[in-house]
Amino acid sequence: MSASLHALLAPGLYAVTQLALLAVSLLAFLCALAIWWRVRRERRLTHQRLRAIFDHTLHYMGLLDVSGTVLEANRPVLQAVGVPADSVVGRPFWDTPLWAHSAELRERVRAACAAAARGETIRFETWHPLLSGGIGHVDFSLKPIRDEHGTVVLLVPEGRDVTERKQTQSALDRLVEVIGPHTGQGFFQAAVDTLCAICAAEHALVAALDPHLPGYLRTIAVSHDGQAQPNFSYALAGAVCETVVGRELRYYPHAVQARFPNDRRMVGFGADCYMGLPIFSNDGVPLGLIAVAHSTALERPEQVKALLHVVAARAGAELERRRVDAALIESENRFRTLVEDIEVGVLLHDRDDRIVLSNPAAARVLGLTREQLHGLTSADPQWGLVREDGSELPPDDAPSVVAAHSGQAIRNTVLGVLNRTTGVRRWLQVTAAPRLRPDGSLLHVLVTMIDVTDRKRAEEAVRASSRRLALAISATSDAVWEWNYQTGETFYSPRWFEMLGLPPDLPTTLDTFTSRCHPDDLEPTMRTIQEALGRPESPGYEVELRMRRGDGTWLWVLGRGNAVERDGWGRPLIVAGTTTDISQRKEAEQRRRELEARLAHSQRMESMGRLAGGVAHDFNNLLTVINGYSDLLLDSASLDAAGYEMLTDIRNAGARAAALTQQLLTFSRHQVVAPDTHELNAVVADTERMLTRLIGEHITLQTDLATDLLWVQADAGQLGQVIVNLAVNARDAMPDGGVLTVRTAPVDLDARAAGMVGPEVKPGSYAMLCVTDTGTGIPKELLELVFEPFFTTKGPGKGTGLGLTTVQGIVQQCGGTMSVQSEPGAGSSFCIYLPRVPEPGARSARAVEPRTYTREPRTVLMVEDEASVRQVVRLMLERLGMHVLPSTDAQDALRILGRYPGPIDLLLTDIIMPGLNGRQLAEQVQALRPGTRTIYMSGYTDDAVVQHGVLRADALYVQKPFDADTLNRTIRLALEAAPPVDRADGSASDV
Repeated sequence: MSASLHALLAPGLYAVTQLALLAVSLLAFLCALAIWWRVRRERRLTHQRLRAIFDHTLHYMGLLDVSGTVLEANRPVLQAVGVPADSVVGRPFWDTPLWAHSAELRERVRAACAAAARGETIRFETWHPLLSGGIGHVDFSLKPIRDEHGTVVLLVPEGRDVTERKQTQSALDRLVEVIGPHTGQGFFQAAVDTLCAICAAEHALVAALDPHLPGYLRTIAVSHDGQAQPNFSYALAGAVCETVVGRELRYYPHAVQARFPNDRRMVGFGADCYMGLPIFSNDGVPLGLIAVAHSTALERPEQVKALLHVVAARAGAELERRRVDAALIESENRFRTLVEDIEVGVLLHDRDDRIVLSNPAAARVLGLTREQLHGLTSADPQWGLVREDGSELPPDDAPSVVAAHSGQAIRNTVLGVLNRTTGVRRWLQVTAAPRLRPDGSLLHVLVTMIDVTDRKRAEEAVRASSRRLALAISATSDAVWEWNYQTGETFYSPRWFEMLGLPPDLPTTLDTFTSRCHPDDLEPTMRTIQEALGRPESPGYEVELRMRRGDGTWLWVLGRGNAVERDGWGRPLIVAGTTTDISQRKEAEQRRRELEARLAHSQRMESMGRLAGGVAHDFNNLLTVINGYSDLLLDSASLDAAGYEMLTDIRNAGARAAALTQQLLTFSRHQVVAPDTHELNAVVADTERMLTRLIGEHITLQTDLATDLLWVQADAGQLGQVIVNLAVNARDAMPDGGVLTVRTAPVDLDARAAGMVGPEVKPGSYAMLCVTDTGTGIPKELLELVFEPFFTTKGPGKGTGLGLTTVQGIVQQCGGTMSVQSEPGAGSSFCIYLPRVPEPGARSARAVEPRTYTREPRTVLMVEDEASVRQVVRLMLERLGMHVLPSTDAQDALRILGRYPGPIDLLLTDIIMPGLNGRQLAEQVQALRPGTRTIYMSGYTDDAVVQHGVLRADALYVQKPFDADTLNRTIRLALEAAPPVDRADGSASDV
């Protein structure tokens, strides 16, 4: 049954299946067709949109194949040339009517197409005749289009019409060319005339806001068809210009009269078109406007806008200048009225420094009439200008000239003005103030002057009195003070501040004194003062106390005082007195003890050096005075036997004190450098005994000296100091004992060996001194720091950090160098290399006997800042027959040198002084007076080797304290070494 049924249904099922498949295929076809149709429609729409963009762009565009054949050209191209598309499409681009007007352009376009086909982008400017007439300018470019493989498949030509831009630029160039040379009114008239011509406008004007009539404009320049017209004023209300002033550019191409029926000017002009632009100052303040008007619309409004902006910018500056000049004129008129009756002298100088205005007070002060003053300058021979210090004032430094050049006010300058006609000099306090225009240029300089001649004389009298008082105060080393017992006000002389190391402008009260007293000394000091002041019959008080310096250290002083003024009941009103620095006396014993302790305990040698050096320097100055006066008195014939014996004791004590100071200087590194030839082994041997005491019994001292004689040029005392410093450092590196070795050897360094010792070491023969220890050593990172000032590896209070710095300075001064080698735990070795010199020959033992100079007096310029030393040295020189020019410092000496007309045979100068030091002064004296011999005086020079330069080996000096015989011998050596040229005939003068 089932088989039969299957047989009956099988054909039908087959047919149905075929129909279904057919239906599916048909449906798929219909879907594909619909998609194709939609895609085609979208492509067509896209093409239409692109075509619309292509045809409606403002630029000229086309499409070429790689051979240059035109495939497409947009509508602006065809309209510009006036040809149909079929006359362009399908033809080579350069053969189209676009380029028919120029064979040169056709050839250039052909080359451009070939270059673009190679992948280049081409751009240049072309010109074309316009259908409307005239020439059009095009910014032409040709760009290649590549496919996904980078192959050029199309070329796109494009052009931008730049005709209007070029016309506008040409118009701007013409406008600037015409108006550029003009200024002021000429500029405004040239501007409106040129605007009429360039813009093809019938009317043009520039107007400014009327400062006297608010709401009104007044024209500055008016032009009609390029011809100047009379100026006029008109109200802004209801006028077209009201929409412009203070606002923005307005352009009404048509119906301006209909828009503004109340604007009578537009009616009078017959204008129906208007364009106006506001004018502003640099800071945005409305000043006016510039406008053009025409009976019809402007042909090129954009060009006119550009021209108006150019003119408006310049017009703003011109109007601002006018406004400022008018204000200045008004101000000057008020100024003239004001200055006529003022008691202060007033001058007005123009930009060339000429006087253009003066008032009666100025004429009276300067001793001339106002007519005579007019036109004079600061450089006029009529004047003689001097500064307040009396030096000549060059005309270029006159206040009016400086103010004009700098643009800055010169205030309260005091100068002297000599009227050469009358011979009268007046002292004036002058202020010069420049007045500038907004652009920064100079208008004039206002000079005011106050006659301060009487005040100047009074001040000079006060200064002379003060100078005499100051000289009296400065003649002593004491500080002077005054205390108002009733008000508590105090006065301290400059020496008081200098003594305590305080700033001189420090405000002072009684607390200034009490706050600096040592706590242990304050109560007994004040008790002593009060007891003395409480007794009217008291002769005063005298008290010794310690005071704290500005750096925190303590200074011993001797205070003396008394009530110099009392009231009727005997109560003190004014207390005055002196403060004397007695630290030298108080500290001398302490410093001597410290020196002995330093010799026994070398770890404290640096501190003792600073203390001993200060004492020695001051002692040397004091001993110079004491010994000098003793010698002078001993030479006097008026002494009796007792007096002579006492003076001899004083002189012997001074000699012993001088010997002591020399020892202090040796160990304190403050001695003057006296380079000489010394044998290094001998210096080591001389120092060996001292080293044994310094290093202690726990350290073994070994010396390994060269068999050769090692002669070096150096100061023997400093060489000893070098060895001592290195030995002390080595001792401190061996607290538990060890071996200290001092070795000398001759060393010949070639270029390679010299470079290993130091980068600045030159090849040559050297004497080597090595100090080696077996101590703790120095870490590598600290080796580069050991020569730095104040750097120390010792604990607090055990070193100053100056020992190796001083050693290095001494070695470098001797022309040598030094090196260091060290490792932690392996000790250190400091080696010094000094250039060897030949062994010195026999030295002359000829003594120069004291003598006086009787044939011709010699002139000596003597420089010493210590008054007492200066006086005694002056007497010594005068006893030797010298003519002495004493001075207090280098500047004073140079002033004397400049004034003294005669020759200077000898300069005798201290080494360290305020300002220039002795060596620098000697150099300047040599430059001014060649041939002048120099002798240096010295107490100490505070490490002069390192800080102030070393005296040459042939330099002459006398060590303080010195006597007249030593000075005499040194002077004879100086003058006989190279006799100065005689004043008149050039021959050498005899001594």
